[in-house]
Amino acid sequence: MYITLKDLMLDSNFRGGGISVVKYVRTSIDNCYITHFTTDGIFVQSGHETYIRNLFLDQHITTGGERNFCGTAINLVGNDNAVTDVVIFSANIGIMVSGQAS
Repeated sequence: MYITLKDLMLDSNFRGGGISVVKYVRTSIDNCYITHFTTDGIFVQSGHETYIRNLFLDQHITTGGERNFCGTAINLVGNDNAVTDVVIFSANIGIMVSGQAS
């Protein structure tokens, strides 16, 4: 409860995802840059009130030539989440919302 992840640069090196939040309440992810993910840049499941803000997500650091996108930038499978001020440069899916009340 009340976990904050702030001011991080995460490079998944095409080996998985960036941040996974499972069964936590009131988590804040703020001012982060997540790149080279193959699954999910941010994955939220079975928790409540995750606040995602001021982020940059980029599966491929590119100038527009890359076309092999396979990941999801933000995957929300939970209740009462908020996403604000987020830039998604590249991903197969930008934001997937499959939970209620987000």
